[in-house]
Amino acid sequence: MQFTGAANILVAAGYVVVVQGLAILGALDGYTPVSAIGIVETLLIGALLLIRTRAPVVLLGATLVIGTAARLADSGLERNSPVVTVYTFDPSTAPPIFDAADAPRIAPVALAAVAILVVTIGLERGSRVLLIASCAAAAYALASALVFGGEGARTLDAARSVGVIVLAALIGSNVRDRLRWVVELEDRARRLALERDQREQLAVSSERNRIAREMHDILAHSLSVMVTLADGANRTLARDPERARAALERLAGTGREALADTRRMVGMLREDSLVPEAGEPADDVPSAPLTPHPAVRDLSGLIDSFAAAGLLVSLEVEGPPLPDDTSLQLTVYRIVQECLTNVLRYAAGSPRIRVEVAHRPGRVRIAVDNDKGARSDRAADGTGRGLIGLRERAAVFNGTVEAGPTPTGWRVEAVLHIGSNGEIRR
Repeated sequence: MQFTGAANILVAAGYVVVVQGLAILGALDGYTPVSAIGIVETLLIGALLLIRTRAPVVLLGATLVIGTAARLADSGLERNSPVVTVYTFDPSTAPPIFDAADAPRIAPVALAAVAILVVTIGLERGSRVLLIASCAAAAYALASALVFGGEGARTLDAARSVGVIVLAALIGSNVRDRLRWVVELEDRARRLALERDQREQLAVSSERNRIAREMHDILAHSLSVMVTLADGANRTLARDPERARAALERLAGTGREALADTRRMVGMLREDSLVPEAGEPADDVPSAPLTPHPAVRDLSGLIDSFAAAGLLVSLEVEGPPLPDDTSLQLTVYRIVQECLTNVLRYAAGSPRIRVEVAHRPGRVRIAVDNDKGARSDRAADGTGRGLIGLRERAAVFNGTVEAGPTPTGWRVEAVLHIGSNGEIRR
């Protein structure tokens, strides 16, 4: 615990005022005169208290030395001048075991400072240092009571003085523990706030990556199919207008589907699209289309769209139906879509393309095989983002994606792990 200079000045000034105030009150009531030695002792110890937080253990030792010296000097002037008594009472009300001549004077000087320094040590130092300092102060109190205490009052003086020191040690230790607990709570709150911010940032980043994958899959698939359909319609327009018209109709349908999917994704990005503007009725607020995400049941339609673009694709689905989990169903659909899109871009004219979706206990396997096709002269090498997206999708289900050449062409295989009883494991 850190104390300011103003706090130290306040403690030192309060110490001097209280101790000398009690001494003056005692003198006014005729208990004991105010001695010069007591004033000097009070001022010296008060000066030490101004720097009590710099080296409280050293200052405690100096206080004990000053108190002892003052008692020794005072004992030469007046017999039985106790040092560690922090109370005053009227000699006429003393218990019978006391002699009125042995009644203690007001002498809280050293003990009050010792108590303050013990509390400071408890706040500033560890438990071991506090224990050693408290034992030293208690030994000083006992010795002072035995040497300087009045006849018949030594035991009571010693008990009271040791009690004050023990109380000061307990106060310092408890306050230190309390402050340490508060600091730990504040640190924990800061850590939790930081972790919460990090989780939010990770969630935002994850959502952005998910949306980026969706946009990539939607646009890459749709544009590839649209370009292929447009090229096919252009080549067959003169000799087979009906076939060209069908390709153009399919081209328009693919474009509309891509536009709807893009609007849905953009609607997810625009949070304000669901909040009415000032003066705008809630019913008039544009919102993202609420069409369902593609699923395994939509693979047949996906195959048909690629077939319309000229790919000869066969689909085989094995095993029981997949769990009704939107994320799993969408992942399977997007993996097949990305693989067929790559075939269309880089292996157009492949004579055989086989898609297999197999649901086995604890996992789902998606495999896409294609034979070598006539590569378009305009096709460029891929950037690898599609494969990265596939692996990111599979990683959500602790899965893997393997892609590479085969003797007859290319193969992509993805394995997604799910629970043996159908629950999703992420």
